[in-house]
Amino acid sequence: MTLAFHHTMLLKQGPLTANIDVHVRYTFKPVERATYVIRALDLTIQIPGLLKVAEPLVVWAFRKENGRILAELKRYVEAQPKQSDLNPS
Repeated sequence: MTLAFHHTMLLKQGPLTANIDVHVRYTFKPVERATYVIRALDLTIQIPGLLKVAEPLVVWAFRKENGRILAELKRYVEAQPKQSDLNPS
């Protein structure tokens, strides 16, 4: 199963202004008694002029957020009752 979304944003942080185009795809693959999750991020960043040197910092922030989101998704899923708990034998 795949879930995808697209978002564009204008980032303004002090003197830094950037147009950011984000495409995110989650792919969920069952593996034995678990689920393998892939979060693919396609990121286009447009920073004008000399401030373009800040682009690696913006990319780093998105990578850090990727890790946070996947950790929260894992925490949420693992907190849900297991199917066997819902249907006791």
